[in-house]
Amino acid sequence: MVKFSSINYTLGGYLIFYSCCFLPPLGIALAHQEWRQGVVFATIFASTLLVGLLCWGFGYSRREQFHISKKEGLLIVSLIWILSGILGAIPFYFCKAFPSFISSLFESISGFTTTGSSILTNIEALPKSILFWRSFTHWLGGLGVVVLFLAILPYLGVEGRILFRSEVPGPEADVLKPKVQETALALLKIYLAFTLLETLLLLLCGMNLFDALCHTFGTLATGGFSTKNSSIAHYNSVAVEIVIIVFMILAGANFSLYYHFLYKEKNIFLKDSEFKTYILILLLFTTLITLNLTLSYHPNLWRNLRHAAFQVVSIQTTTGYGTADFAQWPPFSKIALLLLMFIGGCAGSTGGGIKVVRWMIVFKIIYHQIEKTFRPHAVRPICINQKGVSEKILEAVMGLFCLWLLIFALSSLLLSALGVDILTATSATAATLNNIGPGLGQVGPTLNFSTIPELGKLWLSLCMLLGRLEIFTLIILFHPAYWKQ
Repeated sequence: MVKFSSINYTLGGYLIFYSCCFLPPLGIALAHQEWRQGVVFATIFASTLLVGLLCWGFGYSRREQFHISKKEGLLIVSLIWILSGILGAIPFYFCKAFPSFISSLFESISGFTTTGSSILTNIEALPKSILFWRSFTHWLGGLGVVVLFLAILPYLGVEGRILFRSEVPGPEADVLKPKVQETALALLKIYLAFTLLETLLLLLCGMNLFDALCHTFGTLATGGFSTKNSSIAHYNSVAVEIVIIVFMILAGANFSLYYHFLYKEKNIFLKDSEFKTYILILLLFTTLITLNLTLSYHPNLWRNLRHAAFQVVSIQTTTGYGTADFAQWPPFSKIALLLLMFIGGCAGSTGGGIKVVRWMIVFKIIYHQIEKTFRPHAVRPICINQKGVSEKILEAVMGLFCLWLLIFALSSLLLSALGVDILTATSATAATLNNIGPGLGQVGPTLNFSTIPELGKLWLSLCMLLGRLEIFTLIILFHPAYWKQ
């Protein structure tokens, strides 16, 4: 049976950590004399801290008896993400910019899952503290609130490994060091270094500190929330776009590669087949879309290259920032971007989507099956980075791939039943399930999700969680056998 005592103890520790996340926006509110928002953030901080202390203190005396199994780990990770979304929605709801709590919840979950989908029409009218919290949820969700939790609160000991493996995206969670807390801290240091570096570069490009921080949060988390109504197009700056493109690419790569580059192998990027495929896809689609735009949309090659490069990187890394209204582009370019939505970033990155390595495995399986039709006795192992992929991983990849497509179809059908047109329904599902942000139709890059019915927003919020936790972590909780011995 699920041991709720250990779950209660762990969630208490997380709530203590999470309560501290309300302090930075509280400071912003006080600095800008936003007293209403300040009271809201202070109240949430105190309440969350109190509940966390009670839960943690209740189980402290019995902590020696706790052992987090995979079953408890899956439930804890799911609850952490759900609680983060619910509590994170409270500041949005009380700022009066959102019509309902469901809309606030949608915005909050979109932030934490680094999706970037929004229901807001006038972003610049929001108080500074709300804008900061909105982007800060990206930064927290990018590395993963569970990984951040493990890095800062190491009292869980070796049991944290279960939480780490349940949270980190990809076919296998790459544990870089013997202790999972050391791994989490190593990733956090890299994440912080990128945050500092991008913020400084954006300051040099002319952004003020507030905007630089908020856009850094959105870039490194591959989230896409901006402080401006027209997103990155507001700045009309090649320098800003280049900086953001570079860091979106970095954020879409496997973070374990940076650790290996710094401490083990300097040529790791040249050896990693997923990273090379990832870069190749970016270059290929940028070239194709640039040519398509030049031949069918606008004659200026440099202008087309500039917009194509930014949107290809933004969509594949699932960031969702925009410099152009790609809904007006030719059909070929729009379909190409739609395909990129399903590819996503690399495993172990902050990006969403199915992940490049899974597509590599799927295409290798297809190739081997074709070969077997005329060479039935041929036995060829499927390899990634010259290492054989186990049958267990192959089954998991194919299972996730099929389930992903099934949920995509069912979600599109549900939204259509709610009165949403087919283009909007399919692209909204792709945008949320793959944690991208903008779609096509009524949820295009210059529009938002405000026209989606309330039930549709709830369903798409679930899609965002499913995509961020790669489906199985959350959907397993609905299996009856999970709750039995």
